[in-house]
Amino acid sequence: SLYANRSKVFESDEDGEHGVTAIEYTADTLSDDVRVAYYNSDYPWIEAVHRFTVEMKWAQEFDTARFDIPARAGSGEYLVHMVWRGYRDVIDVDVLPSEANDRYGRAASGVTWIKTDHCQYQRGTYESEGRKSWRVPGRTCFPLWPGNEYNASACLQACVDRGTSKCEAANVVPLNNPSGVVDFLANNVNIPTDIDVGNSGSPNTDCDPSYMAAKYPDLVNRCAVERA
Repeated sequence: SLYANRSKVFESDEDGEHGVTAIEYTADTLSDDVRVAYYNSDYPWIEAVHRFTVEMKWAQEFDTARFDIPARAGSGEYLVHMVWRGYRDVIDVDVLPSEANDRYGRAASGVTWIKTDHCQYQRGTYESEGRKSWRVPGRTCFPLWPGNEYNASACLQACVDRGTSKCEAANVVPLNNPSGVVDFLANNVNIPTDIDVGNSGSPNTDCDPSYMAAKYPDLVNRCAVERA
């Protein structure tokens, strides 16, 4: 059954005036809701499609729904793709081969990193720690290349050592954009080359291209060849 009895949630008054209110959908609102799940050779990657009527166009409001994933390919990683008007979102789902022993998990005892593939923090949405002058003994930019087997441990540990008040994330970006990037964005890479160290006004050489070229010539030359 797709029904989940969560009456206890709405009976609780622990949140006082900020408690949760249950609102029941009427039959006519649910009449156009559709769920289908079958194999189509033209779209073999689609497991199922769920369509729900959005009665009120209020994007800030939330709702919950249960979804069935047939998992015809077996257990593993699946995606739930949401589309509504101009809004899009994707949620990763792990389909397990058997019932989970610890379904909702528990608080980690230490720092846990979450990697988001094919994404970057856009320039202007973050402040580099280089502005607070921790180039010595710390650093701002850490190259990932064959010389260190593309291992980001040093960068992540530097972030952990500074605590979440000074470092909350790491940005993994290319030194040079791939050759397929359009010409007017070819040299637009998300490396904070313009940050200063303290009040000296001198460039943060850890992120400066000339510094990287001098310290990691094999890396820079390799990227230049790949770009060409």
